[in-house]
Amino acid sequence: MSTSEQPVGTRDWDTAHRAVADVYFPHELRALDERDEVDLTLRTVELGGVTIGRLTWGAAVSIECDYPGAYEVNVPISGRLHSRRHHDELVSAPGQGTIFTADQPSLITRWTADCQVLGVKFDAE
Repeated sequence: MSTSEQPVGTRDWDTAHRAVADVYFPHELRALDERDEVDLTLRTVELGGVTIGRLTWGAAVSIECDYPGAYEVNVPISGRLHSRRHHDELVSAPGQGTIFTADQPSLITRWTADCQVLGVKFDAE
C-alpha cells in the first residue's frame, strides 16, 4: 500500500477550489460572505482507497457535490457544518460526523469560517 501526503495552503479561491477537488471530489463552491480571500489549510494522507484530511476554508462556504465513487465522513474539530440531503437538515458540531453517500447529490449549506474538519474519503470499491 502506498501513502502520499499533500499539504496545501492558499488565499486564492481558484487554487483552493482546485486543491480540494483534486484530493476529494469535484464540487460547486460558493462563498457565503463578502471576503475577497479564502484561507485554505489542507493536509491529507492517501492510504490506498482511503484519504484522510484536515481542512479549513477560513471563510464561510457552501459546497454542492455528488461524491462520485466514494463515501465521505466529515467530523468538525471546531465550528459547525450544516448540510442538507433531500429534505433532511443536519448540523454537525465538534466530534459529530456527517456521512455523505457515494453518487448521491448532497449540499453542505454552511461550512462556518471557523470550521476545521477531519474528512475521510472511502472509495466505494
